[in-house]
Amino acid sequence: MLARVVRISLALGLLGLAGCKTDNVGTASANTNPSSPHVAILTPPGAGSGLVGWEADKIRGLYGQPSFIRKEQESELWRYDGENCAAFFVLYQERAGLRVRHVEINPSQGAMGDAACLAGIKARARATS
Repeated sequence: MLARVVRISLALGLLGLAGCKTDNVGTASANTNPSSPHVAILTPPGAGSGLVGWEADKIRGLYGQPSFIRKEQESELWRYDGENCAAFFVLYQERAGLRVRHVEINPSQGAMGDAACLAGIKARARATS
């Protein structure tokens, strides 16, 4: 439980970095918006890493309405609740709109477990639509 709280705090802390300007050193993803801050966000390999770069509408179409949304100046944190897990999507405003820059599954159970979590969230979205 403590690990989950720490991970959630980390994800929320990343949103706080949205207002910080740093050099482009260590940036993990291409930043297509010159007015947007350069923030190093590293997504570990796994089920969620294939979603990095996706547009917000595509995520919503796949997983439905998030259970929780936290909005900052140029970023948003979306939380999707699964049966025994939660998926966190950190999205940043770019020229074309909001795009995913980081995905984290809690508790993380490795690529197979993370994929199962996302599949469960997707199935819930389809059942309610």
